[in-house]
Amino acid sequence: MSSSASMDSSSKQTMSPALQSSFDKLVDDDKLVDVPSRSLRSYLISSDVHDDDEKTRCASANLKKAQMLAEVANTTLKCANTGDLAERAARQASELDAQTTPKKPLHGVPVSIKESFAVTGQRSPLGLRELNEPTAPVALEDAAIFTLLRAAGAVPFARTSVPPLLDSTETNNPITGRCLNPHCPALTPGGSSGGEACLVASGASPFGVGTDFGGSVRVPAHFCGVSAIMVDTERRWRKWRRGCGGVHGALEMIDRAEPYTSLGFFAHTAVDLRLGVKALMEAATALDDDDGSGTSGMQWTPADIKRVGVVLPFDYDGSPREF
Repeated sequence: MSSSASMDSSSKQTMSPALQSSFDKLVDDDKLVDVPSRSLRSYLISSDVHDDDEKTRCASANLKKAQMLAEVANTTLKCANTGDLAERAARQASELDAQTTPKKPLHGVPVSIKESFAVTGQRSPLGLRELNEPTAPVALEDAAIFTLLRAAGAVPFARTSVPPLLDSTETNNPITGRCLNPHCPALTPGGSSGGEACLVASGASPFGVGTDFGGSVRVPAHFCGVSAIMVDTERRWRKWRRGCGGVHGALEMIDRAEPYTSLGFFAHTAVDLRLGVKALMEAATALDDDDGSGTSGMQWTPADIKRVGVVLPFDYDGSPREF
């Protein structure tokens, strides 16, 4: 898989005092058992817990926890909204809890998604007031990535903030306001997938979906200290990026950019990122086998990395720049 990945940070990041205080208050008020665990693996472990008499309602419990954390994080950081996806997320979680069939690889894992992805019946303002008006067009169908997430058992629960026209390395728009870095609110989380990186870094979302055209996944991952991968734009992921630019026809320039846009994924660690992306690749292959399209053919092949290359800055004459 052709990709560009950010480095995994093994050291524990320090959360901003205001956000940490808000999370701690949820525990003090008995709304949460513990402060957020940022690990995707912790959600997978919780989904394997069963009671002898009754199946644990893990998907609904995971969803409720993620929604609460996202709402608190948004109050402080202006990074996400859970309202657009609340009803459908609750319905999907209930369906997962009622299943008696074998669990899917991301069973009941809450996943956040960049606001630019189309959602049936919802607007995708892309940070513009004009596209947030009541008369603005709404999507007639979901972006393709929702089908893939559901096939893997994940529950999309929040839409995350973007800059106007997805065209900035910071995330600030007149609708949701300025998105702040969860580690230091005086700094930006980057852009254009800044809300996504921010929500994952805050611990409110264990796995996130963004888009990348000129660094829109890679820059926020770096700024927020999380792991991310930008997957290729070729045949293997092409069908799953459909609808990543919001409501089709709303803005011609965004529609024209979609074929050149890559999907990207966020997680707190590289291990979690591997778990999530591997599950989506397997789900994509299964879906293609079911419909006979055979358009993905994605196989997970572990890489044996011997060296890591580092790009060094050079002056215009080609000589290395001194620091």
